[in-house]
Amino acid sequence: MLALQLYGMQSLKASCAGSASASFAKKKVRTLLRRFTIAVDFPSMPKNSSLQRNTPLSAGVRRELLQSAQRVMKHAHAPYSKFRVGAAILLADGRIFSGCNVENASYGMTNCAERTAIFSAVAELGPKIEIRAVTVVNDHGVPCSPCGACRQVIYEFGPDATIFFQGANGPKQAHITELLPEGFRLQ
Repeated sequence: MLALQLYGMQSLKASCAGSASASFAKKKVRTLLRRFTIAVDFPSMPKNSSLQRNTPLSAGVRRELLQSAQRVMKHAHAPYSKFRVGAAILLADGRIFSGCNVENASYGMTNCAERTAIFSAVAELGPKIEIRAVTVVNDHGVPCSPCGACRQVIYEFGPDATIFFQGANGPKQAHITELLPEGFRLQ
């Protein structure tokens, strides 16, 4: 039912209310979910199709973001710094995308985990995404907020985003404008 609502399939849900068409609905949902393998769907998400901007994230949603970031961190390519980072972004429509840092021998060509996650979402969905939240983790358990470049990219797609990260005194959250007070968009 959540997958049907998440993908805007209200008419399918309504037309498949009978028991004979229930198996058809399940097959249709499985087909749709195969097409959206990058997107994560989980039961702790609100049942509406988009998250309210000023509504705090539930503990379940925050846990899903953290777990997604921790999972993808293991795929980081960090042979030079030995510092693996994972990030997960929550879009306004409830989908989660994740990314890890990818280093390069030419250090300037390295891509951070946050931008990898954002670029994956843009590649999959196009540039009209809206970031609701970002979670960042690292394998050393040290303070690690997004770098300046990542803050600007987060702001581009989520000027009202909340960022969760490891601060000097433990887990911390901050609004993107606290981390990037003078962010800008050319829209």
